[in-house]
Amino acid sequence: MKTFTSFVVDDIFEARQLLINEIKNNHKELDIIGEASSVVEAAKFLKTNKPDILFLDIMLGDGTGFDILEII
Repeated sequence: MKTFTSFVVDDIFEARQLLINEIKNNHKELDIIGEASSVVEAAKFLKTNKPDILFLDIMLGDGTGFDILEII
């Protein structure tokens, strides 16, 4: 089975952990390589890491998930 790398961004810790747990329990083909709680944190990580899939919250404390897409 092919695996894909993924990255999760959500500013609400509980929501982020819930999504990560759901992915780990139900999608063995996805390997979570990182997580972030802000646009800045995500941008720093994504400068050097290139996951196959991004799980982005729309509204973050310092911007939006679309801001992250524009940065990368």
